[in-house]
Amino acid sequence: MLTVNGLTKQLGTFHLGPIDFTLNNEVLVVLGDNGSGKTTLLNLIAGILKPDEGTIIKNNSAIDSLPTERRRIGYVFQNTCLFPHMRVRDNITYGLRDSSNKGSLQHVDYLVEILRVRDLLDRGVFGLSGGEQQRVAIARTLATQPEVLLMDEPMKNLDFRTKRRLISELKQLFNLLHEPTIYVPHDPEEALALGDSVLILNKGRTVALGNRDQLETLLRDEYDVEPRRNSSIARHPRILVAGPDDDAGRAHLPE
Repeated sequence: MLTVNGLTKQLGTFHLGPIDFTLNNEVLVVLGDNGSGKTTLLNLIAGILKPDEGTIIKNNSAIDSLPTERRRIGYVFQNTCLFPHMRVRDNITYGLRDSSNKGSLQHVDYLVEILRVRDLLDRGVFGLSGGEQQRVAIARTLATQPEVLLMDEPMKNLDFRTKRRLISELKQLFNLLHEPTIYVPHDPEEALALGDSVLILNKGRTVALGNRDQLETLLRDEYDVEPRRNSSIARHPRILVAGPDDDAGRAHLPE
């Protein structure tokens, strides 16, 4: 379980928060226009940024004072950040504390099979397609068996066909791994396919927080859902903008 309580961050003129939510073993998709604070939120949870206020609680223990490497949080970025001097196999196993541990190697073998990168293990990263690189990056992140997974537009640079295949693989992984996951999609199709719940940010404020049914209602009825559009979502809809009297800026989606 992951709980975020009253999380805030000031970055220049931009202010995030307060952000509040509790996430069980499900996928929370975070939507918002560019500059709404999606990546900032992920960076706070990962420990890349330090919050000004608020707490981050993982499995009943506060982690906001812990360094990134002690949080057991996996982070998949837009850019794969693979090591160019290593083979695919070594990239995937890089973060393992003991690469000879039988349980760890079985877990890696499981990931390699689902993500369809077994034939790539002895290759270098140069020459891999965008989809292959992203699969390797996801396998590397999950190989360390994180307790929380963060994904920031991992399909942003993929073509439509590759994206559809990777969505199918991620759905399978999410169902089997069953851990709290925060996913920032590049377009609404990803949100509909992968999300169990939704958080919508606008200029750093929470304007909506809803479950799976409400996510579907939002994307199908209130947004112009175009899977290949450039923006991650359309403009914030009329029914979701929080007023000054809302509790901490939160407005839930309609029932």
